This record gives sequence, C-alpha cells and structure tokens, in this order.
Amino acid sequence: MADEGINKNYIMLEEYKTLKIKEASINNIKDMAEISIMASGGMDEFFFDDLIKDLNTHDLLCKYYKDKDSELFYENSLVAILDNKVAGFAQPYDMKYFVKPEGLIPEDRLKYFNDFFDHTIPNSLYLHVLGVHEEFRGHGIGTKLLNEVCKKAKTLNYNAVTLHAWHDNALVIKLYERYGFKKVINIDIKNHPNLNHESGIDLMVLKF
Repeated sequence: MADEGINKNYIMLEEYKTLKIKEASINNIKDMAEISIMASGGMDEFFFDDLIKDLNTHDLLCKYYKDKDSELFYENSLVAILDNKVAGFAQPYDMKYFVKPEGLIPEDRLKYFNDFFDHTIPNSLYLHVLGVHEEFRGHGIGTKLLNEVCKKAKTLNYNAVTLHAWHDNALVIKLYERYGFKKVINIDIKNHPNLNHESGIDLMVLKF
C-alpha cells in the first residue's frame, strides 16, 4: 500500500537538500515498520495483530524484514534519509511473489480479501509499500522514491510498476495518476470494523 499525504511541519529548504535515497540497512527496519503500518491504512494491523503471541504488528514486520527468504527482506527496500532520519521508504518486489499468504494469515482474516490476490500484472515490479513519515510530507520525497523504483524496474527489464491504493484515498490516487499510473481494476474488500475504508482497493499500473 502507498501513502504520500500532506505536510504538517515545514522543513527548511537547506535541510531538504541533504536528502539521500539509498538501499535500506538493518538499522532502518524499525522505522520502516512504523512507516509501513502508517501507509497500509489498517491492513498491516488487520493481518498481523495478535497473530503470534507476544509479537505485535511492528515486531512481525521487523521479523520479516530480517528474513533473507522473504520478499520483504530489508535489502530489497529503498529508504529516504533526511537529517539522519528515515523520512520515507519504498518496498518493491517482483509481482510474481504477490500471492495469497495461506498458512501464514488465518482464513478468517483472508476471507475479507478474497479477490485481492487474484489480480496481477505479468513482468511488473510490485510496490508493496511507499510511505513518507508524517513529519516529512509535502516535499516530494515520495516522488523521489518512486523515481528510484521506476529506475530499478527499467534496469531489471520489467514492463511496468504496479501498486495498490485504497479507493477512498483520493489524494494518494490523484498523486499516482499525475505521475502516470492508471487504474486497472477496483477490488472489493469486505467490510470489517478494523478496515475503515469504503469502495475497496484500486490496482494501479505504470507501463513503460
């Protein structure tokens, strides 16, 4: 899921010039998990809260980021560093690995996303997370991360970048459409008190 948002705090231009986009390190994973939870619009907590005893959603994400066999392995992610802080991060992986996590997520949770994993775009780089910390929003950091993801996709000979965005998040969808993404399909998500969204999720694609 992806989230850019509006800035609530002003960052001095000279400070912004220190922004660096680089491959994530193990020291970044706690900040990455925090941003992922924010960007997911409730999806991370819905899937992972109370899944494993004594581990919350943040703990589980950090666990997956450390797993070399996971598509979420931290070395596959990009972070935006500003003033020695993780201002945002992007987590792309090959969409062929975008599959229903049966055996990991209980069926009583997966049933709300019955059609979510059925729609994919062949030979595309899937942007699982694009998020910017609230403190640093409104300065184009999400766009800079997206530029790097697209550059990576082209270097690796993908035909497209794909992502999901909640349909009711009009601001985020507008930002992606301005970048060149097109809506492919709106996917119905069943109503649940912990998923406070209307009209499902949009699959979006940027073709090269």
